[in-house]
Amino acid sequence: MRKTRFRALSALPLLLAACGGGNSSLPPNPSVSDVDVTVQLYREFLAGWTLGAGNVALRSFTLDKSAGAVVASGQVDALGRGTLKLPGEPQGVLEKATLPARIVSKALSASCTDTFTESDPSARALMLNTGDFSTSEGGVSLYLLPQIGDSGFQIDVPVFVTRDDTLSGTLQCVKVGVVQKVTLPLHRGWNLMRFVINDDKFTLSVMPFGGLLSFGTKPPVL
Repeated sequence: MRKTRFRALSALPLLLAACGGGNSSLPPNPSVSDVDVTVQLYREFLAGWTLGAGNVALRSFTLDKSAGAVVASGQVDALGRGTLKLPGEPQGVLEKATLPARIVSKALSASCTDTFTESDPSARALMLNTGDFSTSEGGVSLYLLPQIGDSGFQIDVPVFVTRDDTLSGTLQCVKVGVVQKVTLPLHRGWNLMRFVINDDKFTLSVMPFGGLLSFGTKPPVL
């Protein structure tokens, strides 16, 4: 499972791999949310920020890899830290709410299948996993970074949905030994979707929105 873990997480910053399971109730979500962000240089390893203060714009995920709509923007300081406001009615809400679960299945293995259903098929979603840093002298692209925690590698992805919508079903990735029953309760507004993977298993969950989002200057190869 170790090679699968590394392959999946190195793909996640580009694929926006996230899904959910295990929650039985919809968390209360604010319509407008502040989020702390940090940006880091990534060459052969993550390093401190040396590009100075500037503007960060967070963009919505797109299936065709084109630049998504700017959802939030704001300033970061010389250390690469700042606070951005996520709007209650963001631009770029185009995708079905089932998309996050299907993307995580393809990140694990191209042969994964699913049987997801929705409580409200009219719900649409917006997901954040890329951005831009810019100054008057130029700029660089940014990608959501996975984190290392006690339970393994994880990535937390902001997801906005237009209506309350619970996804449920089964994710099957036979080649990597994964068969997972999924329940993903999304509440209208901003949600945080967490994907954790380690040597033995992976877990998918919906978290209350908040915390720190970390972006790097290139997708890491773990």
